[in-house]
Amino acid sequence: MQLGDVIIKSEMYEGFLINGANWTFENLIMEGICGEDENCDHAFHVVDNADNFKLKNNIIKNFNSHIKLNSGDGENPDNGLIENNLIYNERTRDTSNSVTLIDAVNANNWVVKGNIITDFSKGSGNQISYGAFFKGNGENNIFDGNLIMCEWLHRGGVRLGLSFGGGGTDDEYCNNYDCSTEHSNGIIKNNIVMNCTTDVGIYLNRSANTLIHNNLIYNTTGIDVRFPTSSATIYNNIIDGRIKDRDGGSHKETNNITERSSDRIDTVAHKIYKAPNIGDFSISNPDPIKGKGKKLNKITADICGFLQSGDTNYIGPFAANTDNNCNEQFKFISQFLN
Repeated sequence: MQLGDVIIKSEMYEGFLINGANWTFENLIMEGICGEDENCDHAFHVVDNADNFKLKNNIIKNFNSHIKLNSGDGENPDNGLIENNLIYNERTRDTSNSVTLIDAVNANNWVVKGNIITDFSKGSGNQISYGAFFKGNGENNIFDGNLIMCEWLHRGGVRLGLSFGGGGTDDEYCNNYDCSTEHSNGIIKNNIVMNCTTDVGIYLNRSANTLIHNNLIYNTTGIDVRFPTSSATIYNNIIDGRIKDRDGGSHKETNNITERSSDRIDTVAHKIYKAPNIGDFSISNPDPIKGKGKKLNKITADICGFLQSGDTNYIGPFAANTDNNCNEQFKFISQFLN
């Protein structure tokens, strides 16, 4: 089956409720078509002991929280994979429900990899929305090689890119009924997070021992590390903005390129990439990033999936080799979404 062979249009609050293990959904186009936005909440709701869930190579649009993960009956849906999907909304959602395209509570050992997640906005209530988060005292979850665009097709509201901790969780929904730490041992690597024009690209809320490396944070206010249980190691990132500890949060940083100016017209990203504002991440100036990063000391892959040697030390999500990147994957974003 190829992408587009099956198109599902849903007028239900939840399209699929999955509470058993080892389900895979692949190559679907799924669209919420409810007359009122609050009635199309989730395309996929993964609960209880739905371990080893896989969602691969789908297009999912026009829901509030397209993918919802949470515990139930004392079980957590763990060890899942969300890979190579396009997840977005064609317009601002007219709802006060949570608008977070991947909304994961009390889930562990998930990998969110290679997805395009874009255009999430809540029109009512607090008007705060997220691209994706893990919270609820989960652990060991990974964001790897995703393209997160807070704004692309439309604008408005307060939009944050990736988060461990999100807006916080009530104790009854947290692991062991304890939300003093919202997440532990998370990794955010090789992602592009862009156009979060009113807030941060990465937000850590009571997130302990987080590793953030080799990301491009473009046209946002940067990274927030918030509350005493939050701690982060941050290196090899290109950040149009700043890294800020808030309310007792703490971080260690090295080998980052940051732009602390409020003027985003001539940002550090524009000094390295050809035209990031239109999705062209061709490396026009490799000098600031090639050989300037902290060595990863293991074989790893960049955002394109190209394996790099163990002594790789480039900064940002693309290996600093202008002949060996996946720029074509991103140059057609605007026409693809339109």
